[in-house]
Amino acid sequence: MKKAGIIIAALLCAGLVCGGFYLVKQRTDTHSGENAQLTKVQKIIMKDLENSYPKTPRSVVKLYNQIITAYYENEYTEEEFEQLTVQARLLMDDALLENNPTDQYRQAVKSEVANYKNRSRTIRQTDVCDTNEVQYLTDKSNGDQLAYVTASY
Repeated sequence: MKKAGIIIAALLCAGLVCGGFYLVKQRTDTHSGENAQLTKVQKIIMKDLENSYPKTPRSVVKLYNQIITAYYENEYTEEEFEQLTVQARLLMDDALLENNPTDQYRQAVKSEVANYKNRSRTIRQTDVCDTNEVQYLTDKSNGDQLAYVTASY
C-alpha cells in the first residue's frame, strides 16, 4: 500500500512538472507569435525611447540605422512615417533637435526618400563599428563629451 502511494505521488509530481512546462511553452509561443506579426516599422515605433534610451553611442547609431532603412523601404502608412520621425528625433541631442525642427526634419526625410526612389537605389546592408572602435573625446571649446561611431551603408 505504501509503495502504491509513493508511485501515485511521483506520477502526480511528474504530471505537474510536465503541465508547467507546457503552460510556459504556450505563453512563450503566444508572445513570440504576436511579435512575429509586427512589421519592422512597427517594432521601431513600439520602442519606448523616453524610458529606455539606448545605453551606448553604438546602440543609438544602430537604432538610427534601423530607422533610416525603414524610411527607404517605404512600406508604411503616413501615420507610421510620422511616428518614425518622432522616434528618430528622440535619439537626437538638444543641438541636433534645434537644427532639425520637426516639420523641417519631416520634409527633409520625405524629399530624401523621394530622391532615393527616383535614383532606384537600395540599401543592402548597414554596418556599425565594433564597440572597441568607438572614439570618446571632449570638445575643447565647450567641454561636451563626444562619441565618434563609424557607420556605413
